This record gives sequence, structure tokens and C-alpha cells, in this order.
Amino acid sequence: MTNDPMGAAKELPADLRQWVDECHLIKLALEATQRVFSRTAEVGMPTGVALNPQMILTLLTYSYAAGMHASQDIEWFLYNDPVARYICVGNFPEELSIRRFRRANRQMIEHCLLHVFTEACKLKLADAGPREGKSHRLDAQTYASILEAARRRLQLAVLMDTAASE
Repeated sequence: MTNDPMGAAKELPADLRQWVDECHLIKLALEATQRVFSRTAEVGMPTGVALNPQMILTLLTYSYAAGMHASQDIEWFLYNDPVARYICVGNFPEELSIRRFRRANRQMIEHCLLHVFTEACKLKLADAGPREGKSHRLDAQTYASILEAARRRLQLAVLMDTAASE
């Protein structure tokens, strides 16, 4: 791992659990969701989705950061993984609800992923050691690279769901 913030942003692993442990990734996803909800007046809850929007946002943020993109895979994860059961507290959205929520709240998911990826990069840089007297602050170019990574994860989720529906 490089001490370069831009390099850290470009090296984001497909599964962020390679950089931070599972408990910390859950914490980052919950923190991101709370930050977004504190700044957002309204969440788009699609018709027919009667679940807690904060829970679904946390689930999708965690899943996309952990390398799970297809809604069908996320639904499977809900029934087969204790982390998902923890996040969802027994309220399991179906594949279609996950897709609808993503479509209605893409920007909120993007903001959550941006927060999670930014904090993960900072943690990774801190683990790499001091940067010649500099702090581990990220510059605008690094944030742009992280934002692009978040957008790619969302695009991948759309592509995976599109492929699954054919």
C-alpha cells in the first residue's frame, strides 16, 4: 500500500473487507447512512416497498462496499449471512424491492459509498504510516477518484440486475 492518497483511492479493492474488518465496515455503513439521513429531508420509497429506508440504505451501502452488487445475490445474502441479519433485523427486502430502492435513491447510496470509501482510504493511509510530516487528508482529485469508484459500484449493480433479468 502506498502512502499516496490518490494511489489509495485507485487501489480500492472490490471487497472493502480486504482493507477493514467486517465489524468496521458495518460501522462505516451505519455511520454513512446516519449522516445522509441527517441531511436529507425525504427518501424515495418506491410503491410497494414497506421497509425501513435507513435499513435498506445501510444494507446496500454495506453490500456494494463488500463486492455484492446483484440484487439477487444481496437477497440470498440476507437469508444466509449473520451480518445481513444484523443489518436487517429480520426484515428482509426482496430482490425487486432492492432494485426499486436503488433506482429511487441512487444519489443517497452514492453519498454513503463516498463516505465509506473515503474513511476506508484514510484508515488504510494511517496504517501505511506517516507521510513525511503530512496529515492523511485527501485532496479534491482523490475525492473525485473515490466518487468515481462509488459510481462504478452503482453502475455494476445496475448491469448485474439487467443481466439477471434477461
